[in-house]
Amino acid sequence: MEAKRKREDEIKEKNARKIVILTCGEKGHEALCGAEAAKGGTEEVVGATVLWLVCENITRCVGRLESFNGVTVLQEWVDGSEEAKKLLNHSHKEYEKTVLQEYLPAKKAEFYTKMHSSSSANPKYGNAGTLLTDRVKCLHAHTATHLAGIYNPVGAAVVHALMATDTLSDAVDGSKLLRGAIAAHEKALQDQRGEPTATPITHEEAGKICEKCSKLAETFSTGKAKSGTRRKKKRLH
Repeated sequence: MEAKRKREDEIKEKNARKIVILTCGEKGHEALCGAEAAKGGTEEVVGATVLWLVCENITRCVGRLESFNGVTVLQEWVDGSEEAKKLLNHSHKEYEKTVLQEYLPAKKAEFYTKMHSSSSANPKYGNAGTLLTDRVKCLHAHTATHLAGIYNPVGAAVVHALMATDTLSDAVDGSKLLRGAIAAHEKALQDQRGEPTATPITHEEAGKICEKCSKLAETFSTGKAKSGTRRKKKRLH
């Protein structure tokens, strides 16, 4: 019985492999992981999402920005900015190259290339696999990409927003917060002459977002923002 349990534990551990990319600067636990884990119990299969936020505080705070109509606000920015479109497209290419070279074993890389890559029969783009290069999908996926050191304009704007506020309570005008973060990020891009490979976040900077989110998470309860700060989301993907 003991041997059987040990074997089951070994299988479970094997199917739950992950690469810890970032450790939470506040509590020392895992904050960002690369998914080497098998999907459906097979070693060859992997989903389109390879980078995952696993820090509870970051996950909650990014979700809070989504409840502030974040996906729509950021999609409006991308729709109206050729520079943002160019940078997002570049991010997708860097994401694909990085996950294939650094995070996926050979069999999973082969499966990913066949099923999820930009060269597949049904191409997908970026972490979480959008169907179009200029679509804003899950803010957690964009943020995970950026925190992994793969510059992502949407993830960068999310980080700007989180670092620029001391609260995510219902009193916050979430759309205004995000638009202010977009403006600040655009200025930073201008200062760096808008180079696509400029402003990848450093490991130290990524660690600071953990510390900030641990404080922000205390300023709101889990759930949706008040209706005054939230509009119905459009389906964008």
